[in-house]
Amino acid sequence: MRLKLLDDGTATFTATGSSTQKAETTNPEIVFFAEAGSAALLLKCVNAGRFTLTVELSDMGNQQIDLSPTPHVAMVGLDSAGKTTILYRMKFNDFLQAIPTKGFNHEDIIFGRSKSISLGVWDVGGQEKLRPLWRSYLRHMDGLVFVVDSNDKERLEEAKVEFQRIAQAPESQGLPILVLANKQDLPQALSVFDVEKALRLCELGSDTMYHTEACNAMDWNALNHGLEKLHEMILKNKKKKRRTRKWR
Repeated sequence: MRLKLLDDGTATFTATGSSTQKAETTNPEIVFFAEAGSAALLLKCVNAGRFTLTVELSDMGNQQIDLSPTPHVAMVGLDSAGKTTILYRMKFNDFLQAIPTKGFNHEDIIFGRSKSISLGVWDVGGQEKLRPLWRSYLRHMDGLVFVVDSNDKERLEEAKVEFQRIAQAPESQGLPILVLANKQDLPQALSVFDVEKALRLCELGSDTMYHTEACNAMDWNALNHGLEKLHEMILKNKKKKRRTRKWR
């Protein structure tokens, strides 16, 4: 087996046959469990700060596996925007009728074309009395998801106020943002362009990466595409931070 750690937090390995092999790395940030196809990877801490990578292989050939810790994102938006329904659609690939979230829901979801990307999602309640708590969830997050009901024109102004408030919070600075223009299956839903205009995404700072995805809770492909974009932005952001630290 040949294993190579890359700057973007991934690793490539080449192996053939069915066997269990080990490799070592001194990178203290790599602690994870992931599955990809028929490969199972488990990284365990051993003495002297070293880690042992155990790879169970079944004739996989060349593969690239994400070895970075699972990124975490906060998902916020007004109540009834569809946040929890989206979360469990991605978790279970099924439509579940959700009830209003009183606090938060947390799930680790796996997505991507080959089901090789993982993301920890914190779905925070959108009722008015809960919105001041949004900022506290951002302190250790890698990204922000804002869900908007694109069919509810009467609450777009309210959504804009809350989006701008959370996007401009100190805890949000530099975080990649995914805007999910939800409920696109309804006849009066606004387009992505109109949602971006209503939320005034153009006013975000030049250092903030963002993407807007038209979606509905029944369309797994659109949700998957939006989350793939968010994951790409998170990796770019982490790489940018490493370069900044390197040159200090």
